[in-house]
Amino acid sequence: MREAVITPDIQVEIRDVPTPVPKAGEVLVRVVVSGTNSKDLKTATIPMACLVASFGLYDVLQLPSRWLSPGSLSNPIVIHGVGTAIGTFAIKLAKASNIRPIIVTAGNSAEDIRGLLDFGQCDAVIDYRQSTKRVVADIQSAIFKAGSGPAWYGLDAATSEDGAPEYTGILIEALGTQWGLSGNRPRVATVQGGARQRCFGSLMSHLFTYGMANGWLTTHPIEIVQGGLQGLGEALTRLRDGKVFGKKLIVEVGKE
Repeated sequence: MREAVITPDIQVEIRDVPTPVPKAGEVLVRVVVSGTNSKDLKTATIPMACLVASFGLYDVLQLPSRWLSPGSLSNPIVIHGVGTAIGTFAIKLAKASNIRPIIVTAGNSAEDIRGLLDFGQCDAVIDYRQSTKRVVADIQSAIFKAGSGPAWYGLDAATSEDGAPEYTGILIEALGTQWGLSGNRPRVATVQGGARQRCFGSLMSHLFTYGMANGWLTTHPIEIVQGGLQGLGEALTRLRDGKVFGKKLIVEVGKE
C-alpha cells in the first residue's frame, strides 16, 4: 500500500509500505475515492461533520427532530461558525427539522452560506470578524428582529478549547444576556470532543442516506485536489494559509 507522510512544515513524502494486518477488534479499511462516480467524491464530505452537527442539535440540545416530532421550534436558533462543514450541515439539519429562524455567524464564507438561508423567515448572517462586543450586539439584534422571543438554543460549530480567545464564549454571552429570559438560561452546545453513543451514530447514518435519497440533505461543496496523494502538500498548504473557505478539499487516493 502507499502512505503519505507529512512533516510539520507540510512536506509530503509518498512511501510504499506493507499492508497492516488487523488485530482482534480491529478492521482493515481500504480508502479509495474514485473519479468515475462524482457522487462518491461528494459523499466523502458528509459522515463525520454531519454526525457531529446532528449530535449537537438532537442529542445535546434535544431539539425536535424530523423523524420524531411533527412540530417545530418557533424561537430562533443561533449557530456560530457556519463556514465549517459542521456548521453548514447544522443549517441543513435545522431546516429539515423545521427549526426557524436560523441566525448564524460566518467570516469569509458568509456569501457562500447565504444561499442556505431564507431571509423571508428572519434568518440572518452575522460577521464574526468584528469585535466580540459588536458580534454579540448583532446577534441579539437579529434575535429581536425575528420577533419570536428569545433564542434558547445555540450551537458552536467553530470554537475549540484552544481556539481564538476573541471568539470563545460569544454564544454564551449573546444568548445569556438577551432580553426576555425570565430567569431561565439558554442552552449552548459545543461540537468539540470525543465520540459517544454508537446507537445514535448508527441511527443518524441511516437518516443521512434517506435524506440524500430524498433531496433534503445535500453534500458540502468540494474541490478535487489534482494529482491524488501527490497533490496533498499543496492542498495542506492552502488550508494552513487560510485560502480555503466554505468547501472541502478531496484527494483521489485511488489514483495512486
